[in-house]
Amino acid sequence: MGGMGDSGGDTYNVVSGSRVRYLVQAREIHGDIHFHAAPATPLETATQALAHAIHAQWREELNVWDVADPSPLDVSWVADWASADHRSNVGGQVAGRADDLT
Repeated sequence: MGGMGDSGGDTYNVVSGSRVRYLVQAREIHGDIHFHAAPATPLETATQALAHAIHAQWREELNVWDVADPSPLDVSWVADWASADHRSNVGGQVAGRADDLT
């Protein structure tokens, strides 16, 4: 184990696509961390309240529509081979990119 400022070791922190406001990354933390953020502006407070209200509304709608359960939905289908691709082409690799599809 190296000393202070040593760049060796097993620690490797990566953050990608995070939407958190504050993030603390450290190799080792000894003791408590105290973070004192600046007070929120009225606009920030209103934005957070709106976000929480919308999230609560959507969560309630998920429950009302009974789609909040993360279990897979059973979907049954039958291929209409008269209008579908040839059986030999179904389930294979698709050439191209998804954004090229129409």
